[in-house]
Amino acid sequence: MLQNAIDMLTNGLAYALGLAANVLIRPSSFLSVWMLWATFAIAVLWYRRNGSRVRSWKVLRRGLFPRHHLTGRSARADWLLTVLNHLVFTTGFIATLLSLATLGGSVRHLLADLTGVSQATVIAPWAAQALTTLMAFVAYEFAYYVDHWLKHQVPFLWHFHKVHHTAETLSPLVNFRMHPIDGYLFAALTGLAGGASMGVSTWLFGSEVLPFSIGGSNLILVTFAYLVISLQHTHAWIPFTGRLGHVLLSPAHHQIHHSADPRHYNSNYGSVIALFDWLFGTLRVPSKTSPRLRFGVNDLTHDPHSLAGLLIVPVRDALGELGPQQSGDSPPNRPATDCA
Repeated sequence: MLQNAIDMLTNGLAYALGLAANVLIRPSSFLSVWMLWATFAIAVLWYRRNGSRVRSWKVLRRGLFPRHHLTGRSARADWLLTVLNHLVFTTGFIATLLSLATLGGSVRHLLADLTGVSQATVIAPWAAQALTTLMAFVAYEFAYYVDHWLKHQVPFLWHFHKVHHTAETLSPLVNFRMHPIDGYLFAALTGLAGGASMGVSTWLFGSEVLPFSIGGSNLILVTFAYLVISLQHTHAWIPFTGRLGHVLLSPAHHQIHHSADPRHYNSNYGSVIALFDWLFGTLRVPSKTSPRLRFGVNDLTHDPHSLAGLLIVPVRDALGELGPQQSGDSPPNRPATDCA
């Protein structure tokens, strides 16, 4: 029995160390040393470019790493969900991989049956790989927009997504401040989009053509993750304005999305490209100067940073949306009126 306990402890420690190494070293991880350093470097360069002189490390640390962003109640909830979502709630990524494999093959066979050809065109391998990479990236972006829009418009889904928006301070950890059901739904929808894209691309160019990737992730998406996405959940006001702000979603775009100001509700649902926000009328281009936004969700009736508020209350409230409405009751709050 003692040996079994030792083996379990050893295996658990090996799993934890392997997971930590994967999170800290994998290039596409938001918590990898590479991405965190890139985020830090871009923030410093941006502040220097805009006239903020960094006179000492102490001043720089206070500006870029406010203590309450790392140790406040909202930040402690971020740390908790980051650990839980890496150690416990990981099946969403498995669902993504399964849908990529199964749906991709199904779509390819369906297209082949409909058209009578198993490969629609022959082009240079590098061109086929480049187009496949672009198609997969656009499919992900569309799925991201649809998933995000639905979670802000459907009350049942909003209760799960609201966990992410209850963050009152922004840091890279907020990427993982996500209710597990919210994460599973996101993984499933983006997985379906990725699988459909894979099916179309393999039908067009052949099954041997795969997207360019870094660490198993789409090259375009990883590039934008380093340059833009990693800064979206920070307090660094880096806006894309003018024409660029109508093409790409800057960190400031996403900070507006997180704003608790009702004027900013229902805006900037996309991840990187502004195309779908522009098409569907939800694009809000930021100003050059920071409006000093306040983050979080208004009119909460529970503690959003407690374990119950993060994991249990969203399930209770979502299930409450499925019950019959009492005569004379007001309709359930639309996410458009109580979220950013």
